[in-house]
Amino acid sequence: MKHLFLKLSLLIFLITPLSSYAALQYHDAKVADISDRSYEPAVIELLDNAKESILISMYVISPLTEPINLLLNDLAEALERGVKVEIYLNTRFETDDHSKLTMDFKGLEQKGARIYLASPHYRLHDKLIIVDGMFVVEGSANWSVSALKANYESATIIDSPDLAQEKTIRIRNFLLAGMEGERGDTERIDRPKIKTELPDTIEIPYVLLEEKKYFPTMRKWGDNRSISAYLLLIRESARIGKNEFFLDLEDFAAELQMPKDWSDTAKRRQVIKTLKKLSTKYELITATFTHGKDAYIKLTELPGDTFTLKSSILAPDFLAKTTPTAKTVLLIDVLLKDEGLSREDFSKEALQKRFSTTPKQFRKGMKELESIEVE
Repeated sequence: MKHLFLKLSLLIFLITPLSSYAALQYHDAKVADISDRSYEPAVIELLDNAKESILISMYVISPLTEPINLLLNDLAEALERGVKVEIYLNTRFETDDHSKLTMDFKGLEQKGARIYLASPHYRLHDKLIIVDGMFVVEGSANWSVSALKANYESATIIDSPDLAQEKTIRIRNFLLAGMEGERGDTERIDRPKIKTELPDTIEIPYVLLEEKKYFPTMRKWGDNRSISAYLLLIRESARIGKNEFFLDLEDFAAELQMPKDWSDTAKRRQVIKTLKKLSTKYELITATFTHGKDAYIKLTELPGDTFTLKSSILAPDFLAKTTPTAKTVLLIDVLLKDEGLSREDFSKEALQKRFSTTPKQFRKGMKELESIEVE
């Protein structure tokens, strides 16, 4: 029976179209194979010719051994040329005490390299190098004697600035050791921050405000978290230019400004509850939950026209401190302004018919917004 279950699971996976789970982002690139014994000389050449930056994210680096010392010497020489060097190291191993992991890299650190230890809550299993924001080296090879001199190791060098940027953003968002308690503050002061910037404006579908089953129902039931969560998902979609993406549940809890004294488990549960509600009750998203710490989100394509909203309005701080009424009043005002209209152009009955709201609710929302600085 167990074997039958595994076979059926594999069959379902094989017949499920890839597009139903993830919209892949392809990048233009030039690639070259540097597997096996080609890896070391190719990487040495790349490091020796680095002009601006070297970023390394590696599961195992075995210093004090040849030929690894040659690679570390190349990093030291790059630092002397003014090249910025960042190294992200795994701390989650099955054995041994790695509390003094950075000691092996003190020489590089003294020359200006930035050494970061990934949180032990996650295994950093990368074998990744990014040079000058352009060249990406990725494969199976760690920086160890066996990998470079004995093993069969597949590796590829990829010339693609877009891929390099995407990989860099991912690495610089790693949760670091010692910073697990506050998911809203996962940065070390010296860690370069690289985020895809928000566009100045974001398009919001009319139907969110005009269809009773969306924001009018959320407002009626005081479902503030669902409104805030969905607007934050729209914001993230606009930031990355995709309507499908992975979402870190604990980071999203921080954006929703859930109580800081809650455990990470409690925060994840509340985020999952909200995402399930957006999926099953409001049918605004599809949420696929993976291993408990993140989810794959697909925004439902809504019909009809959109209006333009300043992206700064969807800041987490603003969404967290406003009620559903204030949020919807502001959005309706922006929508009408986009049409060249205002609330005064509508009768009480017309407002009720179009937005399922009343002048009294508008007054309540506007009074709240007057006490809050809106960009």
